[in-house]
Amino acid sequence: MLPFFPAFLAGMNLVVLAADAFSFLVAWEFMSLASWALVMAHHKEPGNLEAGYVYIVMASAGTLALLLAFGLLAGPEGGYAFDAIRAHKISPLRAASFLVLPCSARARRLDSCRSMSSCRSPIGGTKPCLGADERA
Repeated sequence: MLPFFPAFLAGMNLVVLAADAFSFLVAWEFMSLASWALVMAHHKEPGNLEAGYVYIVMASAGTLALLLAFGLLAGPEGGYAFDAIRAHKISPLRAASFLVLPCSARARRLDSCRSMSSCRSPIGGTKPCLGADERA
C-alpha cells in the first residue's frame, strides 16, 4: 500500500495544478489509477477484489462525464484552457443542465436499485440492495 500513496498524492496535486482540460483529465486518470492501486493493494482480503472492480468502473464513468462536461463547457470555439472556459459566457439554461443531468442520472440509478429485491454483483451472485433506512 505504501508505494502507491505518494503516487496518489502526486496525482491529487497535479489535478489542482492543471491549467487546461487535457492536463486535468490526464492528472485525474493518474490519480484514479493510483487510488485504484491503493484499493487493490490488499487484494487477498475478502471484498477488495470486487471493490476494486467497482471502483475502476465508476472511475471510468466519472472520466467520461468529465470529458462530456469539458466538451460542453468549451463551446463551439473549442477552447479547452480553463481561462477560455471561464471567459465563455453560457446561458442560464445551459448552466442548469450541467447540474440537472448528472443528478437525474444518479437518481434513476438509485430508483432502479430500490425496485429490485437484490442487486447483481459485478463479480457474480446477488446481494441485498440497501433499503432507504440503511443508506442514511
